[in-house]
Amino acid sequence: MAIYYQNFETFAVGAIPPYGSLTGNANNATIVADNYLETGSRAAQTANNFSSLTYSDGSLYTSATLYVAWKHSEANNQTFLQYENGTAGSGFPNILTIVQEPDNSISVKVDNNGTFAGNSGDHITNLNIWHWLQVNTTFSAIPIVSGTTTTTKLGVAVEIGLDGTSILNTGTTTTNRNVSSMNSGTAQFDRIVLLNNSIWDEFSFDVLQTMNTYPNPGVPAMRATTALIEPLELVDSAAIRASTGLIELLISNKNKRVYEM
Repeated sequence: MAIYYQNFETFAVGAIPPYGSLTGNANNATIVADNYLETGSRAAQTANNFSSLTYSDGSLYTSATLYVAWKHSEANNQTFLQYENGTAGSGFPNILTIVQEPDNSISVKVDNNGTFAGNSGDHITNLNIWHWLQVNTTFSAIPIVSGTTTTTKLGVAVEIGLDGTSILNTGTTTTNRNVSSMNSGTAQFDRIVLLNNSIWDEFSFDVLQTMNTYPNPGVPAMRATTALIEPLELVDSAAIRASTGLIELLISNKNKRVYEM
């Protein structure tokens, strides 16, 4: 069971945050009549450069998995997911940003956009189409020795899955941020922000999971199973040919991935 799950189904169209543990800012996000799974009817919408939604349960996490359905309607170079360390103090500096590029590829930047960590290359997103994201993050404290002095820097590792394919794996990137200067004083995060001109659904936050796993795979829309032929007489030639095929079509949400077995 996930640490937290929100599908927005209990909120009326037009409702403003909070949506459970997802809180808003001064510019309100809204519930819209849209959905990722066929069984739903609601999703949450954030506006470009204005509204955002923040998940925080008050705990610090060294590693975690975020699953979320995401649909965007503009090609730009703005952050749509952001991780922050803001347990103590009044500021919430971001330590990880996930950016939609103008070519609709996805980039990862760390330490307040100060360090580029990776890009999805030929794996791109599509406008106005639901995408299923899995974001695996691991934060670490990395000792850096210079002469007789040792400082501990924040390390960030990110892997992103898009619609069943791992599109980006940064490995561990060492940032310039001293762990001791972070709000919590630890190499952890406690806030995830959803933003940019996007629609969101099926938000699920969990401990670190295997890449390309799916908590909400949908239900089979069509299943074709085998037919059996049993000859009642033994033959010594190829006069009888018995063949069988087995195919199972599983339409997993609106991405319509097909699995052949």
